[in-house]
Amino acid sequence: MLSKHHIELSLLSTFILFGWLIFQNSVTFLAISAGVFIGCLLPDTDLARSKIDYMDGIAGFFGVITKKILNPLVAIIFEYLLKKPIDQSHRGITHTIYGIATYCLFIEVIGLPILFFLGFFNFILTYSFFVFGLFFGGILHLMEDSCTKMGILPFYPINDNKKYSGDISTFDLNEMRPKYYSVLLLVVSIFLLLFQVYYTYPISIDILISIILFLIVWKIIASFSKISKYP
Repeated sequence: MLSKHHIELSLLSTFILFGWLIFQNSVTFLAISAGVFIGCLLPDTDLARSKIDYMDGIAGFFGVITKKILNPLVAIIFEYLLKKPIDQSHRGITHTIYGIATYCLFIEVIGLPILFFLGFFNFILTYSFFVFGLFFGGILHLMEDSCTKMGILPFYPINDNKKYSGDISTFDLNEMRPKYYSVLLLVVSIFLLLFQVYYTYPISIDILISIILFLIVWKIIASFSKISKYP
């Protein structure tokens, strides 16, 4: 999918799943959301030029670090462990659960000591939630790309055969399904927000409802993405 679709679908999905945090700990919600915004773009750093390459600030910084350092490092690690070449082309190692988890682990392990050394003790937990957002954003990116014709191999390089794909063509200007999915996610997000504002339930109920709606919506998205547009 296009970068704008990744951003829209990922942020709205995050709101559905973690919107209840707004009323519990807004800083944590913002940290996760910021991580998702950046994380949903990082898998495409395997391209020569991607959306994040044109961004400034923290997003641009993580884009450069991931492209120049972390992606090659992840490939080297798996090549060493598995004794085989690792695909670093588009939708190769960066579009896998293992690749995303590995570079997020590096970001966490490197960032925490720096914060500790600089004395930013109050930001350590917030930073960890941000890194979780990076990971979750990457996973959402995989879910979104699994709706496209090119598809993904999310368990590569451990499993090279389990491919997930749909019928959406990324550069088809007449393909409206990603936009429809954004509208669906937005409607569900507004419903959840109003529900949590006007009805007071134990937080466990809010979380359970959020998880159920997230799973239902993404089941709908996955199902409609497999329907051929040109039968």
